[in-house]
Amino acid sequence: MNDLFLRILGIDPSQIPPDADARFEWANAPQSWGMFLLVAFIAAAVWGVFMLYRREIRTCPPRVRYALAALRAAVLILLALVLLRPTLAITTERDEEASIIILLDESQSMATRDRFRSDTDAQRAADATGDKVDDVRQKRPTRAAIVNHLLTKDNEKWLHDLTSKGHVRVHTFASRVKPLRTLPAKGDQDDQADEDDPSDADDEGSESDDDAASPKPDDGPRNWLPDEPTGTGTNLAKALRDALKQSAGGPLAAVILISEGRHTATEDDPRDAAKAIGERRVPVLAVGVGTDERPRTLRVTEAAAENAVWKGDPFEIRAAVEARGFDGDKFTVELLRRLVPQDGATAPDGDTTTGAQVVAGATQEITIEPNGDPRVDLLFKQQLEVPGRYVYTVRVTPPAGEPIDVPAQRATTVNVMSKKARVLMIAGSPTHTYQFLVPLLMRDKTIDLSCWLQSMDQNMLQEGNTPIKELPRSPTELFEYDAIIMLDPDPREFDDTWMGHLETFLSEHSGGMLYQAGPRNAARFLRLPNTRSFRNVLPVSIGDLAGADVRAILAKHNRRWPLRIIDANLDHPIMKFSDNPATNGGIWRRMPGVFWSFPVEGLKPAARDLIGHSNEALGRRNDPMPLLATGQYGPGRTVYLGFTGTWRWRRLGSDSQFFDAFWIQTVRFLVEGRLLEGKRRGDIDLSGDVVHVGDTVQVKATLYDVKYRPLNLPSVEGAWRAPDGRLTPFTLKAVPGREGEYEASVTATGVGLSELRITVPPTGGVGKPVTLARTITVEPSDAEARDVRLDRGLLKSLAEDTDGQYFEINQIDDVLAAVPKRGKKIPEPGRPIELWDTNRLLVILLVLLVIEWAFRKRYKLV
Repeated sequence: MNDLFLRILGIDPSQIPPDADARFEWANAPQSWGMFLLVAFIAAAVWGVFMLYRREIRTCPPRVRYALAALRAAVLILLALVLLRPTLAITTERDEEASIIILLDESQSMATRDRFRSDTDAQRAADATGDKVDDVRQKRPTRAAIVNHLLTKDNEKWLHDLTSKGHVRVHTFASRVKPLRTLPAKGDQDDQADEDDPSDADDEGSESDDDAASPKPDDGPRNWLPDEPTGTGTNLAKALRDALKQSAGGPLAAVILISEGRHTATEDDPRDAAKAIGERRVPVLAVGVGTDERPRTLRVTEAAAENAVWKGDPFEIRAAVEARGFDGDKFTVELLRRLVPQDGATAPDGDTTTGAQVVAGATQEITIEPNGDPRVDLLFKQQLEVPGRYVYTVRVTPPAGEPIDVPAQRATTVNVMSKKARVLMIAGSPTHTYQFLVPLLMRDKTIDLSCWLQSMDQNMLQEGNTPIKELPRSPTELFEYDAIIMLDPDPREFDDTWMGHLETFLSEHSGGMLYQAGPRNAARFLRLPNTRSFRNVLPVSIGDLAGADVRAILAKHNRRWPLRIIDANLDHPIMKFSDNPATNGGIWRRMPGVFWSFPVEGLKPAARDLIGHSNEALGRRNDPMPLLATGQYGPGRTVYLGFTGTWRWRRLGSDSQFFDAFWIQTVRFLVEGRLLEGKRRGDIDLSGDVVHVGDTVQVKATLYDVKYRPLNLPSVEGAWRAPDGRLTPFTLKAVPGREGEYEASVTATGVGLSELRITVPPTGGVGKPVTLARTITVEPSDAEARDVRLDRGLLKSLAEDTDGQYFEINQIDDVLAAVPKRGKKIPEPGRPIELWDTNRLLVILLVLLVIEWAFRKRYKLV
């Protein structure tokens, strides 16, 4: 707009920025047909003014009349213009910097230590790290360490150089994408410095939210990737798509992808994501990390043994070794053994081989045949004379000159019992279960059985390895046994004194007790005054047995109800038929169901429900009615069996294998607490003993105070000890409504043998803290461990689909030149200049009116 005109109106032209676009606008202009009405109104008003002045007195010359009419019309037109609010709209343009997205792979494959067999690969790594070729081959840095070196060297110079092309937004990705840090463009950094100048009060607080949330360039982490990345997968497609989302609404200069390029997500194709980026004319600049040499993996995939064995009895440790890429190579497999301290801790430093000794004569040599099965099954036969808890570790040593990244080993725990378990079986009648169970236990070399069949004639000899002539009644006689099995006992032979001895047997002598309810005696046994206190030791709540309940117990039951297996408790020693959870669950679901069962209200605090009734009408609050439950009365272990049909399980499997295994495992579970002298103050339950790195491990624990009552604290502390000794603390929270039960979620870290520890604190200032421990094997993610080779082909394809480029890791400095300088100008409206709201406009109006008034006075007009 003409500067002279602006000055006439009293507006300083310097108010308009030099590069601004100034446009004349009517702020109050009516829209559409309203404009026509306004023009018509003004024209009518001007016409009316001229018509009025034509009729003035004839003494006034015509020229004066027309001049007065023109003055009055000018005033009207000027006032109309003021009402329309003439405005000078100011618009400036702001340069918006483009974004550069950097995607850093933090999947487990980035923890690979390449061997650099190829001279070319070794030279590339040496150039990237600044080391010599021999040093690189000796140190074997992880891929993540190489990337960290490149990003952090020279005070992150490479990253800061990229800011000359735009904002640098760094993300890490594996199966998910995680924003890590933003470095503002260089121009914005300069502006930011000006805004932060305390001498400029007007600019104080003008920093944008985005900039405020972004760390300053020198405040970021020194390592952009963890030394041992734990991502459980590599989803390149998701990473690229998320990069596109991050740039929505703004210009994107380039996507820099730093990865080995091994895409493990099967549900998506990264090429499709690259094409979407290419449609926006954004190049993908791929930087390959690692080598494409054939991977070599060495793992102990299995190590298993019986949980409890007896002194002097032979037992077996089953193991399996898997070696890939070692065709024709020989390996040495060692068996190590370590006695566990009585506090339950597996090892002081989390490694089960610490303090362990190689078992003499147990070392085996194996060979992986070329193009053969990479798995080799092994069997170690052992026999121990010293009782205690042992940790056996199967460890494989690679061929000479072939280092491996983590120890190829796996551990299993074996409890060696010092003597045969003394078991007292009390049965009200010779039921099917009794008839099959007695010979089974008598044949077992680890059990010394004494039977008391209440319905047997007194003149007949009772069965058992050690026959008895009468029911043990004195504490001395009763406490000789390690476990008591009660199969629907008749209440007439018991009194309060015997029940008191039973409670002492459990609470002070760590004995074990199983009670099986039956239709003949259970209702009376649990209701009569002389035996009613027996309810105290059971892991289930019985409730009040009314007459209707008793009649229901005695009635015939012709319907078979399937067992409701509690999947979360399939790893319980009583329930474990197979080390494979799927196989174990399948066996239990094929078990014959139940006809008769005893009605109970539910579980007591800290008890575990192993099998429930499938009739939902019998349950409480969506929990099934317990049929098989375990608990603790003091240090003593208790088992409740609420049905009589286990003898039907003999039909499943060969030679009644599952019936036999169930009862042997149950008896050993009962006596273990007694033979281990009741030292344990709880149990740790995990979803499995083998997990993958990065998995979430669900930890459940049942804990007791110094008097072996359910622990009543809101939380307890635990720790995850990785193979390298690093501790990750965590807190277990009490489960509402279930006294003594605690749970937590822990992320598995570190590949190898880890240990999960829980510290049971003293209660009321009594006792000392007790440590419970559980060994767990952490393996690499299956998807990540399957193939860790650099996939140059895929990375090059992603770059070509977007008109980008592929770079080797030692060419990362060349990436800067390949990033285009992009951005766009953003129009920003400035403060408009009101042309009507000036002093000079008022003066012009006043001058026009004064001139008109003077003419009217001169020619004596009304």
